[in-house]
Amino acid sequence: MTKFRARLDFGTFAVFSRTIETNRWMWKATLDYAPSEDILLYATVSRGFKSGGFNGAAAQTHSQLLPIKPETLTSYEAGMKSTLFRRAHAGEPLRLLL
Repeated sequence: MTKFRARLDFGTFAVFSRTIETNRWMWKATLDYAPSEDILLYATVSRGFKSGGFNGAAAQTHSQLLPIKPETLTSYEAGMKSTLFRRAHAGEPLRLLL
C-alpha cells in the first residue's frame, strides 16, 4: 500500500514537503520439469512494482508537484529448453530455447 501525505497551499509561496511511504511485496514463482536429460519445461509468474514519486526538477507551481502514481506489473513466462544433436557433433551440442 502506498500512502501520500501532503499539504498544498495553491497560490502561495511555501516550502514543498511531501513524503511517500511504500509497503508492497514483490514475488516470483517458478516451476520446472525435466521429462528427459535433454528437455526442460518451465513456467514462471512474477509480480513487481515501481513506487510513485515526484517530478520536481523543473516545477514552477505546486500543481506541477502532484505525485506520480505507482506502477505494478504481473509477468508470465513459459518455455522449453532442449539440447539437440548431443552425439552428432564432436563440438558443442545445439541448444534450442523456446
